Amino acid sequence: MKFIEYLEIKKTDIHLVPGNHTLALVENLSDLLKQRTTIWRTEQGAGYGAFANSILSLSVPTVFVTAGPGITNIVTAVAQAYNEKLPMIVIGVNNWLNTLDKRIGTIHELGRTNYLFEPISLQTISVSSAEQFCLIIDECYSKAKLIGKPIYIDIPSDVLDQIVNFDYEYTNSNYSICFAGEDVLEKCADALLKAKHPVLLCGIGAVQVNCINVIESISNSLEIPIVSTLNAVSFFDSKNHIGTLWDRIFSRSEFGKQSDYILAIGCDMGALDTANGALHINDGLIISTEKVLLPHYNNISVICDLSNFLLRLYEKTKNHDKRNNSWVNILKDERKKQLNKFQEQMNCSTLIWNIQHSYPKETFFCVDVCLEGFAFIHFWDQFHGAKMFASHTYVNLGSSLPVAVGASRLRRKTVCIIGDGGLAYCGFELLTALKYNCANIGLIVFNNGEFGTIAESAKIDKKIYELESPNYAMFAQSIGFKYYSSVGADIKEVIEVAENNGGGYLLEVVRDEKTPLFNLRDWRY
Repeated sequence: MKFIEYLEIKKTDIHLVPGNHTLALVENLSDLLKQRTTIWRTEQGAGYGAFANSILSLSVPTVFVTAGPGITNIVTAVAQAYNEKLPMIVIGVNNWLNTLDKRIGTIHELGRTNYLFEPISLQTISVSSAEQFCLIIDECYSKAKLIGKPIYIDIPSDVLDQIVNFDYEYTNSNYSICFAGEDVLEKCADALLKAKHPVLLCGIGAVQVNCINVIESISNSLEIPIVSTLNAVSFFDSKNHIGTLWDRIFSRSEFGKQSDYILAIGCDMGALDTANGALHINDGLIISTEKVLLPHYNNISVICDLSNFLLRLYEKTKNHDKRNNSWVNILKDERKKQLNKFQEQMNCSTLIWNIQHSYPKETFFCVDVCLEGFAFIHFWDQFHGAKMFASHTYVNLGSSLPVAVGASRLRRKTVCIIGDGGLAYCGFELLTALKYNCANIGLIVFNNGEFGTIAESAKIDKKIYELESPNYAMFAQSIGFKYYSSVGADIKEVIEVAENNGGGYLLEVVRDEKTPLFNLRDWRY
C-alpha cells in the first residue's frame, strides 16, 4: 500500500503550505485527497484551520509543514492544540537526512526539530527511514485521537520522497489505554458521593471521546452542577450546566474554596487553578484528594480509557439518593450576580445577543481574543444550539479566522468575531476561503483603533496601543467580500441585509465613546 492510499483510508483532512520539501507529497495527491486538502497562506493558518476538523468532525487532521520557518511558524498552533486537547498529526518535513545537525549552511537548517515541540506535544518522533515511519504512523493517529493531543513527527525531505511511493502493509493499529483500576474507581465514587459541593468540570476532551451523555447522566442522577471550558460550553444542554469558568461563577481561587470536590473531565490541568489537590487520570480527569497550594503537586497520574471509566462510575453512583440541589442553585444565583455586575461595566449584552440570535442554530461561531470576544463569551446563550470556538488557554490573536475558514470547508455556516488587531494577523486567509468556494463566512470586525484589551487594562498612555486602521471597505472589495458597517444599535438589521444578499461579507462595527469598554483588570483571575 502507498502512503497516499493510507491517507485516503484514514479519511484525514490535510492542511499545508507548499514548500520545496513537501513537493513529493503535493505532486502525488490523489483526486480524492485533493478534495480533503486545504492549501493555506500561512502555517499558522494551517494549524488553526485544522482545529475545526478536531472540534466539528472529531477527526485527527494532518498538517504538513516545510523546513525552517514553515516548522517554526506552526509552533503557536501546536501549543494551543496541546493546551486545549485537540488532536492532530503535525509532520515537519526537514532538510535532507545527511545534512541534519551537520551545520554546513544548508538553507532552512534547523537540525532535528523535536526539541521545539517536546513541551507542547503528546509525543515527538524523528524518523530516518520509510520503514520506521510506516511502523509508527498508525499508532500515532490512534493515540492522538484517544488522548486528545497533537503528535509531532520530524521527517527528512528525502525520506518523505521514499514514503510517498513506499509499499507497506496497513496494520490498522488499535492503540488503546488501559482501564482504571477498581481502587481508583472506588475512590472517585466515594468522594463524589460524600462531597457537599462537588462540581463536574468538562472540557473539549470529553467531547472528543463522546462522553457528554454519561456526564449529563451522572450530573442529573446526583444533582451535581456542570461547569465547562469555553470550547465545550455549547455541547452541553443539561439543566445543571451553569456556564463556564470564564463566566466568573467565582474567581478561580474562590471556586476552589467553595467546591470540596472537582471532577475535571477532558480538560488540561492548567484549566483548573484552585486550592484543591488532584488525582489526574487520562490527562484530563482530575479528582481532588487533599488541600494543597496548587493542583500540580502531589498528583497521581493514571492513563485509562475515559469513556469506560465514566460509564463504570455512573453504574456505581446511579442508585444513590440525589443530594439537595441547593448547591446548583447557589452557583446559578452567583453567576447571575456576576453577569449583572459585568453588564454594569459593559453595556453590550443586547449587542452580543442580537449577533448570536441573528444566525441559525447550526452556526459555528469562532471568537477571537478581543474586548467583544470576552463579552461574547460572557453573554453566550448556551441553549441557542450554536457551537462556539474560543481560545481560552494558549490565547493568540488572529486564531479565530483560520478556524472559521476550516469550519467553512466542512460546509458549516460560520461567523467569525474578531478585533481589528486580530485581523491584522490573519486577514489574507479570507483568500483561502475564496479559493475553496467557502465564501459564506460572516466576518464581524470590531474596530476601536487600538489593542483594546491591553489598553483598557494598563493605566498608562493609551496612545502606545493605537492602531492605524485600514479602509475595511476597500480591503473587503479587493478580496471579493461584500462590506457592511454598523454602530452596534442597528447590527441586527445590518446582519439581516448581509445574510439576504448572500456570499461572504465583512461587517465593521465601529465602537463609539458612549459604549463603555470591558475592563480586563477588574476581571482577572
